[in-house]
Amino acid sequence: MSVLPLRCSAVPNTRSWPVSVEAKLKSQQWGQEGKKQERVRQWVSEVIGFSSQFGTGEGGWTARSILGPPRVQHYSDNGLAMAFARVGTREYIDVQIERPCKFEEIRITESLCPGALEVVSLWDGQQMVEVFRRHADCGIHPRTIRVQEVQIPVEHRHITTNRFRLDFNQQGGQTWYEIDAIEVIGICSGDSMIGLPSHLKVEAGQSDCKIRIADSVASLFKDESTCDCHLIICEPMDNHDSPKPDQDQCVRIAAHRGILAARSPLFSMMINNGELALGSEKRIMGIAPNLMMLFFEWIYTGTINEMDPFNVVSLMAVADYYQVEDLVNYCIFQYETKVLDLSAAAVLYRHWCSIGLEKLRDVTADFIARNFLKVSKTDDFKLLEQQQLLQLIELHEAYQNDKSRKRKREENEESVQEILAGPPPPVASRGLHWSP
Repeated sequence: MSVLPLRCSAVPNTRSWPVSVEAKLKSQQWGQEGKKQERVRQWVSEVIGFSSQFGTGEGGWTARSILGPPRVQHYSDNGLAMAFARVGTREYIDVQIERPCKFEEIRITESLCPGALEVVSLWDGQQMVEVFRRHADCGIHPRTIRVQEVQIPVEHRHITTNRFRLDFNQQGGQTWYEIDAIEVIGICSGDSMIGLPSHLKVEAGQSDCKIRIADSVASLFKDESTCDCHLIICEPMDNHDSPKPDQDQCVRIAAHRGILAARSPLFSMMINNGELALGSEKRIMGIAPNLMMLFFEWIYTGTINEMDPFNVVSLMAVADYYQVEDLVNYCIFQYETKVLDLSAAAVLYRHWCSIGLEKLRDVTADFIARNFLKVSKTDDFKLLEQQQLLQLIELHEAYQNDKSRKRKREENEESVQEILAGPPPPVASRGLHWSP
């Protein structure tokens, strides 16, 4: 059986909240103090700052190209969209919307080489607060405009702001990453609703309907009464010469082929090829049942209630095999936040290099490059092979050079602004008539 190549775009993220969290969300959205609150959608209205832009002045591919609704009609390299100055670099944009709100969702219209988004941060009045992080992947052209949807986690939906920052990682991109527009959906209340156009307001039932749909799908998890196939998950065999495992070593999972096909390209191929027919039982060997239960929990609910950090890598391997890219990104995020640290970075990097796990190797190498001076003082760092050390040093130097270029670019931009703010040049001295 052949395995389809991994896609660039993430599988759409469906998320189901417990009843208690849903009640909390509703209390935040509609308020308990009698204030009228409404869900609205707004396009970015102002650019505060950015790391670089391809175009200048009134030309194309500038940061101001992202203001307002989308204008690019087809997937293409188009001056109506914003592009950064270089390919394969880390970049950012700092933007604002018209009215402060509690962010629920950010939608980024990507018109060329999508997938570079890495971090979303919200301004809380004093500093930028990171609220979302994913593993960027913009190495494949989907040949169609994509809207990257970012769901703001519940624990950060209390922040009321109109300013946010997006960080991008273009490494692996074949060409420029271009953004056509950025839309925010959130809850506005009180004074922030004054003067807001009616076409920006979103009916509350739209979001509530999505939550109910997600809850309905989640309720089908392990439901024997509605399933149309079964998966038999058996423990990995330590002795390959032993016979098939006993039934008590296996777990039988009720599944729904439509949901499996929608969430996994590999399952979709198996169904189309007749390997997972209606009413059939499919035996899956070599994967621990507890990992597959976590995998199917994500397939049906879009979340995992209890995630042991030690299962992160194994679960990522399962998600990678079945091509569930949003679960791969979730596992990488868990790895970055719960496993990767200064003391373990070097030994983990050596391990991923030895077994060929490129995604975790690259994530770990990037972490070391950003924390090179601290990681290089650990004993495990000195045990790395010469080629590994050279690669990390080169990556650190590239990271430092990129920071220097950004600082220099910011200084140059400040100088340009000072020049533009001054009096107009004496055009008449070149023999031309000039009048204001």
